Amino acid sequence: MPLRRSLLGLALLFSASLAFSQTTGSISGVVRDSNGAPLPGALVAISGPQLPLGRTVTTRADGVFQFQNLTPGNYSLRAEIQGLGTFTQEVVVAINKDTEVRPVLRATAQEEVTVTAATPLVDTKATDIATVTTRETLQKLPLARTFSGTFQLAPGVIDSGVAISNTNVGVNAGGGRQDNTYLYDGVNVTNPFFGDLYSDFAELDIQEVNITRGGVAPEYGRTGGFIVNGVTKSGTNDIHGEARFEAQPSAFEADSKDPNLQTKTSRYRPGIGAGAPIWKDHLFAYGSLNFFRSTETDRVNTLGEIPDGNLDIDEYFLKLSANPSTQHLLDASFRYRGINQTNADIGAFDAASTGDNPKEINRVGVFSWYYMVTPTVNLEAKFNLNDNPSGASPVTPLPYHPPFNAADPASVGNYFDGINTFGAAALKINDDSFRRYEYKLEASWLTNFLDGSHLIKLGANYSNNKETLTRIANGWGAITNSTSSNCSGDGIERDGCFRARFSPSQPSQISRANTIGVFLQDQATWNRVTVNVGVLLNRDQFIPNDNKDFTFIAGDYTLPDDQILPCTDPNKDPRACTYQDTYKFPFSKQWQPRVGVAYEVDPSVHDKAYVNYGRYDNMDNQSFARSAAPLRLYRQDSYFDNATGQFITSVVRTNNTGKKVLPNIDPTFTDEFVAGYARPFGNGWSFELYGMFRETKDVIEDFPGFGRADASGDFRYGNIPAFRKYKAGTIQVRKVSGSNWTMDVSYTLSRLTGNWDLDYATQLFYSSSYIEDGPGLYVEDPNRNGTLIGNRTHVGKVFGTYTFPTRTTVGGYLRGQSGRPWEARLWDPIYGTDYQYAEKAGSRTTPAWVNFDFLVSQDFKLGPGTLRVEGRVLNLINSQPALTVDQDLFINDDNTGPNPNFGRPTSYAPPRRFFLSAIYTF
Repeated sequence: MPLRRSLLGLALLFSASLAFSQTTGSISGVVRDSNGAPLPGALVAISGPQLPLGRTVTTRADGVFQFQNLTPGNYSLRAEIQGLGTFTQEVVVAINKDTEVRPVLRATAQEEVTVTAATPLVDTKATDIATVTTRETLQKLPLARTFSGTFQLAPGVIDSGVAISNTNVGVNAGGGRQDNTYLYDGVNVTNPFFGDLYSDFAELDIQEVNITRGGVAPEYGRTGGFIVNGVTKSGTNDIHGEARFEAQPSAFEADSKDPNLQTKTSRYRPGIGAGAPIWKDHLFAYGSLNFFRSTETDRVNTLGEIPDGNLDIDEYFLKLSANPSTQHLLDASFRYRGINQTNADIGAFDAASTGDNPKEINRVGVFSWYYMVTPTVNLEAKFNLNDNPSGASPVTPLPYHPPFNAADPASVGNYFDGINTFGAAALKINDDSFRRYEYKLEASWLTNFLDGSHLIKLGANYSNNKETLTRIANGWGAITNSTSSNCSGDGIERDGCFRARFSPSQPSQISRANTIGVFLQDQATWNRVTVNVGVLLNRDQFIPNDNKDFTFIAGDYTLPDDQILPCTDPNKDPRACTYQDTYKFPFSKQWQPRVGVAYEVDPSVHDKAYVNYGRYDNMDNQSFARSAAPLRLYRQDSYFDNATGQFITSVVRTNNTGKKVLPNIDPTFTDEFVAGYARPFGNGWSFELYGMFRETKDVIEDFPGFGRADASGDFRYGNIPAFRKYKAGTIQVRKVSGSNWTMDVSYTLSRLTGNWDLDYATQLFYSSSYIEDGPGLYVEDPNRNGTLIGNRTHVGKVFGTYTFPTRTTVGGYLRGQSGRPWEARLWDPIYGTDYQYAEKAGSRTTPAWVNFDFLVSQDFKLGPGTLRVEGRVLNLINSQPALTVDQDLFINDDNTGPNPNFGRPTSYAPPRRFFLSAIYTF
């Protein structure tokens, strides 16, 4: 115990987010003589465009050297000992990869040995599953020219078909869509409260992308899915840049096969980025301007014509890099991204008047400092800011709570008649803003003891997250026909009535969460065996209702006594109370060990066999801060006579308010086991085969504390008997360097099962959803234990590029994946949602989806640079299978009236689109 406290106390001297380190790579090796004996005292130096002053180290007694925290790119390495000649080699550094170099010095004075470039094909010391794609390959592939467009490069990662702008992407990689972590330059741009949202940005700024599927080391934090990180370009001693213009007029888009929603979209993307020295060898700058303009025209749905919709994105980026001395490297960057939409969120069965106009701003700032204290001791410090204010206003604004109009309910709110939606958007104000501050300090020490080489890292983090939520109903909010018993709440028997579900006027809800993370790890190598062992500790603190003036006002109608919420201040009216509390998940509950072993099977080819175990606490999605609040921005149900519009009664939804957080809640966690084999071949080829198993337990949810038969009574908040399992096997063959072409072939066979499924089309909290809210929604329902929505049994991918001597390049991407599981649904008896399973989860699947994208470009020498003319076709074969279907067996919330549209498609894969681009590089 004293030792553990000492280590913890030492680590807490540091502060920041553990995923930050994933912006750099390293170079390591052992200098040997011609007989294979290690050479101590050899001078090893590297330099490159990203590090013009270079660095120099001296090999230790075992001949080992290592350069850490290197910006991805090309470097030149030189090793020498007086009287034994020199060794030089070009070296490629990739994100989160160690490139091994094996210098051999011979006993011939002045002899210089130069070998082909070292590339990080197989990191023989690593026990993770990671794929790196460089910019040279990205720009030759037919991908969407955004950060999110690179996600599909990872083996086994599915494409959901969701149009990517500012919505969730639905990608799944062995977890749920809310389990992934999205980084750029190490900044966590994943929304802290809704993990399926993230900040996208233009691909123009990307230098390379790393996607880690499993075996995540303690220093990179916790994730139940995958980590994707895009590293941005930097300035160098050379003036360099790129200007581009991409066009996809609406005539370049094929017709959609969706009979319910037709639209034509034109897209234009101009951008420019450039880097230059400010002070040669010491200070450099890179900046970019990117703009995106998208217009949807000729829009028609089942109810008629829809006004044109616009999406405008303005993006500005500036990055400064400083190399004041050989021991110091500093980076600072800032990105601004402003997004404006008009006439958005109008579906196939929605009247045009129900749309809204979203607006969003995203600001991301990064500062990092690397300090090589000695050749074997290094420090790294970082500060990150991610600020994301957003909101939406209705196309059709209504006064708050006008007189209810039973003859025309669409005139006073958002009216759903069982098939179509009329009227206006349900919310007049819907502002949801997020902010994250992160700090980090990490120390590493390269040493040797116990006859082995050890790279020891110690670090810690502190992140502070905040959400500010403001909502108020537009008119009477969402109005539906209801057969609830509340229709007779005034003592008059009725067969049905109107239910208006609305957000009352109330102050903003401010939720806060902060995390401290501490890690200690060691990469220990004995000849051909490397052991990666470490532990990550986290402490999460959640502060709901942080604004001290947050009050609960019952609204316009008196609440029944059994719905009055408790008040922490006995001197105040219970209908106007202040709520504030703090919940903690301590270090003692979040010990996350990681153990991996890599064995170099054949030293002559440098292959490896590896296994890894890791535990990850799935608490980075910090919706707990809002969903566990004693008082949330609640919704209220008011009931009206469907003939006269007379008010009947009003009910506060108890799953939104007055929850009791149970003591001793355990954090949701995922246990992961990985085993594989990887082998490099000549001329840039590599092969990898691996298997993965993940199991997620201790799910946190809200549920009725008593009266589970009818969901009456106060709600509780704690662990539920939910789980999720993922089993997968993957084979991958890559050719990434060595000639004028590249190739990547992968196939994944997997299964995602369980009784906890959040991959709905709507946004749901990770820790507060419809699950467990009442009968028909309990995870104990046998029908819920089955194949989950994110499952794709088969996922195969082939993508590659080829450059002809004529400077013509072609690139192709072929993907085939199984269909999406689905099952028949019923309306649940409590809330009238269609999340009650009528049959076992995943009993049916949509059709398989095969897609092929193609690119061809031609380079022309023009002045000091090169002009590239590029044509890119997405979905060349125009495959448009159904992605989702109508799952409702009935059209009424009392499960009457067979649904004639059951099983019919509700969305389709995007049609063929052709993009024409002009790109000038210098």
